[in-house]
Amino acid sequence: MLRKRVCFRGGSAAERRKVDFSLFFGLTLICDTAISHIRTMSPLSQSSRIRQRIARLVQQRESAERVILGRQELLKGTVTEVQRTCGKPGCKCTKGDKHVCYQLSASVEGRTRTRNVPRKELETVRRLTEDYRRFRQARAAWVQLNAQIIELINQLEIIRTIKSIPDEHRRKEG
Repeated sequence: MLRKRVCFRGGSAAERRKVDFSLFFGLTLICDTAISHIRTMSPLSQSSRIRQRIARLVQQRESAERVILGRQELLKGTVTEVQRTCGKPGCKCTKGDKHVCYQLSASVEGRTRTRNVPRKELETVRRLTEDYRRFRQARAAWVQLNAQIIELINQLEIIRTIKSIPDEHRRKEG
C-alpha cells in the first residue's frame, strides 16, 4: 500500500491537520481525531469491533463454503472457438471460409492438453468448466478469508490478554 503523509499548517495548533492519503482503491482521508480515537478506544470496544468483523468474514466464508461443498461435477479447462482448415482440396475452407470447431484446453501434469468438443456436448462442457472456475474462485476466497479471520483472532488475543499477573502474595514490608 502506497502512503504519503502531508501536513497542513494553520495559524494555531488546533488548526493543524495531518491528512493521510491512502492510495489503495482510491483516496481515503483520515483526520488526526479519528486516528487518536482509534488509539484511545477501550479494549472492550476494540474487541467488540473485531468480533463484528470476524462475524462478517465468517458469513462470507460460509457463502464460499456453499460453492465448495456443492455436488455439481467440475471440469478443469477452458472452451475456445477455433477456426481451421480441413485439408480437402476444393473445400470452402481453402478459399478463406474456415471451419469452426470448439476445443477444451487444460493443464494436465504441467502440460497443456487440448481435446475437441462435439457441438452436442458444447453447452454441458461450458457449464462444467464455469462450475470449475466458480469452485476455484470460492476456494481462493475461502483461503483468504481464513487468513483474515486468523489475523483478527490474533489481534483479539492481544487485546484480551492481561499484560501482567498481579502479585497477591507479595510480602508487606514493615
